[in-house]
Amino acid sequence: MKTITITLTLLLAMLLTGCGHEQVPPAHVGKLLTTTGYSPDIYPPSRVRVGLRESLVLIETGTKTYKEPLTIIMQDKLTLTADVRFRARVDSTSKPVLNAMFNDIVPTKGLVSLDKVYQTYGKMIVRNKSREVLSRYSVEDVHKNYARISGEIYQSVTKAASALPIKITDVALGNIKYPATITRAAELAKERELQIAQEEAQVQIELTKKAGQQQLAEADYKIKMTQARTLRDQNRTIAEGISPELLELKRIEASLAAAQSNNSKWVLPYSALGHTGAQVAMFNNTSKSK
Repeated sequence: MKTITITLTLLLAMLLTGCGHEQVPPAHVGKLLTTTGYSPDIYPPSRVRVGLRESLVLIETGTKTYKEPLTIIMQDKLTLTADVRFRARVDSTSKPVLNAMFNDIVPTKGLVSLDKVYQTYGKMIVRNKSREVLSRYSVEDVHKNYARISGEIYQSVTKAASALPIKITDVALGNIKYPATITRAAELAKERELQIAQEEAQVQIELTKKAGQQQLAEADYKIKMTQARTLRDQNRTIAEGISPELLELKRIEASLAAAQSNNSKWVLPYSALGHTGAQVAMFNNTSKSK
């Protein structure tokens, strides 16, 4: 009996030593893999008792961001390079989905990673559906309808993935690289736009200069016309004040002034003495002294 008791104690110790607890970390679920297959229970993040000859297998259920680089021959036969970006996660709310993945995917070091789930279920659908949408457009259409095309890719991919154990959301087109010919054509068009804008700006500058010169010329013309009108009015006023009598008087005054000057000989025109006779007076300094 003593020998049997010792043997049973050793066996119990061995069994207890083989048992332990392992952690199901956040954003994971776990299942115990026994010698007869997976146990029916799915464990959320917690500590799980793992028995002898059992192992804990995890499935990653968190969300990750992915991108799929694509090179597509477009409708216009030009080649477009772009990324399809999206978020993906395992549908951890469905027990049948999780059981199917435990049975369908071979774990690596006790883990079924989200990357492996995506490679298995999602990659082909994302690439194929994105290509289908993009190939219906030309390169120029992509540039003009970026938001619309992104929406169509989202609808196509999410619809195709709705029956899969992986959920794909927030699908969008990004990092678009256009063919070199299209890029160069766009650059040339932009250069032409800039040149036209510069020419138009220069024309506006020249027009502004010409407008300023015209304003100055108009101002000078107004000044000259004002001066001319002033001179014309002055001449008109003077002309209106001159009469034959005034002219006769001025001639008489001039003749008298000349007669009064020394050493002079002068003849007083008959017109200065009146029109009644033809007297002529002549005298000089010597005659004055007599």
